[in-house]
Amino acid sequence: MLAAALLVAACSGEGEEKEPTGLELPEGVSLTEGGSELDPGDPATVAYPDDTEDATALTVTVDTIQQGRIEDFALFSLSPEDAASTPFYVTVTVANEGPGTPGTTSLPIFANDGENTLISPNAIVGTFEPCAPTPIPADLPAGDEVTQCLVYLLPEGASLESVDLQVADAAEAIHWRPEQPAP
Repeated sequence: MLAAALLVAACSGEGEEKEPTGLELPEGVSLTEGGSELDPGDPATVAYPDDTEDATALTVTVDTIQQGRIEDFALFSLSPEDAASTPFYVTVTVANEGPGTPGTTSLPIFANDGENTLISPNAIVGTFEPCAPTPIPADLPAGDEVTQCLVYLLPEGASLESVDLQVADAAEAIHWRPEQPAP
């Protein structure tokens, strides 16, 4: 298992709410402003895919962010780097507001280590008790939702700053900050 990392430019700022050409949002649905910072449990609505005529409105909620134990991977053959990592399990609910379908089985949801590195979720095949993999149906009908669990392996020494939904550029990413433990 490899924890793929993507380097991105350090950007911050407020994005402007925009609708892709041809997207007619269902009544009562509005897009979340790019750059928003949310708490687990708070929903964000985005156009996906971004800026295309085939876009649909998806409401994404990062429900929980839990630190796992590397011992959970005892049955996996891990590289030395992965064996020294810290796992995180992120439960996400995706609701299709319409009018189209997502057209994909995964969304660009990354673990952000706060050091300009975005970490992709690990692909888990089969049953994994702490975090059962569930893909998003590419043809998820408007009005339906699916809950999935994503597994992230953060490299040794890295910490989880946020879980980011990045449908456009880094400045437009929506960030869910994990709850900080009480002192």
